[in-house]
Amino acid sequence: IKHNKDLSELTLEELQTFSNQITDDVFNILTLEGSVAARDHLGGTAPKQVHTAIKFARSQR
Repeated sequence: IKHNKDLSELTLEELQTFSNQITDDVFNILTLEGSVAARDHLGGTAPKQVHTAIKFARSQR
């Protein structure tokens, strides 16, 4: 916010100022697709979870 940048625009070094545990794989998650896919749990937005929920809903008709 201070530098008027989106998270995906920050460098690895800038992100690591928040936590030294952040590695370059963070950039896979800092996209719309990566963020959605990362929510791979029951009720989550990952495509696999959405397909499972749709199958379940259809089976309950």
